[in-house]
Amino acid sequence: MRQAAALYRGHQAKLAGAGQASGADQADAAGTAEGGGRRARRRSGVSLAPGSPAAVLQSECAPLARELVTRAGAAGLTVATAESLTAGLVAATIADVPGASAVLRGGVVSYAVEVKASVLGVDAAWLAEHGPVDPRVAEEMAAGAARVCDADLGVSTTGVAGPEPHGGRAVGTVYLGVAVRGSREESPVVPAPVAAALDPTSAPDAGRGAVPGTVASADGAANGGHAVTGPDARWCRGTAGHALEVFPGDRDAVRWAAVKAALELLLSKIPA
Repeated sequence: MRQAAALYRGHQAKLAGAGQASGADQADAAGTAEGGGRRARRRSGVSLAPGSPAAVLQSECAPLARELVTRAGAAGLTVATAESLTAGLVAATIADVPGASAVLRGGVVSYAVEVKASVLGVDAAWLAEHGPVDPRVAEEMAAGAARVCDADLGVSTTGVAGPEPHGGRAVGTVYLGVAVRGSREESPVVPAPVAAALDPTSAPDAGRGAVPGTVASADGAANGGHAVTGPDARWCRGTAGHALEVFPGDRDAVRWAAVKAALELLLSKIPA
C-alpha cells in the first residue's frame, strides 16, 4: 500500500512538472506575441534597459533582418557571418526571422585571434603585425565565413566595443567586411545586379581606402585595397570590401550598432 502511494505521489509530481513546463512554454509564446524586441532579448540572452540607445538599435535590427531574409530568399542567395565583437548577434538576429533557414547558412564566432586564423583563414602574419581590428582582417573574415559555410555572401564584424581602447584603436571603432562568392578566373557566380553592385570601379572610395560609412574594394592595389590570396581567393577576388565605422555609446550600443551596420551592408549587396 505504501509502495502504491509512493508511486502515485511520483506520478503527480511528474504531472506538476509537465504543467510547469507547459506554462513556461505558454509564457514564452505570450512574450513572443508581445513584441519582437522582447523576443530578441530573450533568445540572445541580452538584457537591455528599455529605451536605452542599445535597445533602440536592437529594435531597428529586426526589420532589417526581415528584409534581408525576404530579398536574399527571392534572389536565391545565402549568407554566412564571421563575428568578433558582436559574438553571434548578427546571425542570431537573422535567425529570429521565420524562414531564415533558407538564407542563413551559418556563422563563426571568432573572438580569439587564433580562431580568425585557423578557422577563417585570416593571414596569421598580418594579424600579428596589424592586430584584429583591421580592414584586411575584416575582409578575410567575411571571405572565410563564406567559404566555411558555403554561402554566397559573407559578412564580418571586428572592432572595439569597450570599455577600454584595444590595440591602439578607440572604443567604438568597427570594421565590417563583406565578400561575395566568385572565382579566381571568372566573374562572381551571383546574379548580375549583385556583381554590378560590387564592381570595384564603382566603389565610392575606390583607390582612396575606406572612410567612415563607405565600402572599399579589395581587388588589388589599383583599387586601394589588397589582393586576397590562398583558399579564400575564389570567394572574394574583385568582390570583397570593408566599411569603417566609429560608433558612439557604451559597450552594448557599439555592439548593436555593429549588428545594424552589418545587416545594412548585406542588404546593399542584394537586389531590391
